[in-house]
Amino acid sequence: MQKITIDALEQNRQIGSTAAEMSRRMHRDSLTAAQEAAGQAVRGLEDKIRAAANHMRLEAVKGRQQALYSFGGGLALFGGIAALGAVLGIVALLLIQGRGDARAFGKYPLTYCTAAGGEVGSTSDGSRFCGIWIDPPKQPD
Repeated sequence: MQKITIDALEQNRQIGSTAAEMSRRMHRDSLTAAQEAAGQAVRGLEDKIRAAANHMRLEAVKGRQQALYSFGGGLALFGGIAALGAVLGIVALLLIQGRGDARAFGKYPLTYCTAAGGEVGSTSDGSRFCGIWIDPPKQPD
């Protein structure tokens, strides 16, 4: 009887140890997935910002050419400088905003988790994490 009790206690300890390791691994994997998702989001925003900047640059060139044609060189030069300043300001704002959002997500994941499409989960030891589904489970109809 004592041998059975000792074996049962040993199995219980092993199960507890395995569960704790699985919890740590799940927490680490969730954190890695969240970091990768945030990095991909920032890279996607940078590509969109570059495309928007190129489009604005082309529009600024067209506007400058039209201004030269319609109003003369001095006014066109002023308009071109203003347009370039506006484009650079917008690009700088968009670059700063995207990185600021990613930094804020890293500092305050609980605040931004659901807004970023994630779900807050808990582990068996009571710690919480933000999980972002890459392929979400299908919902029953």
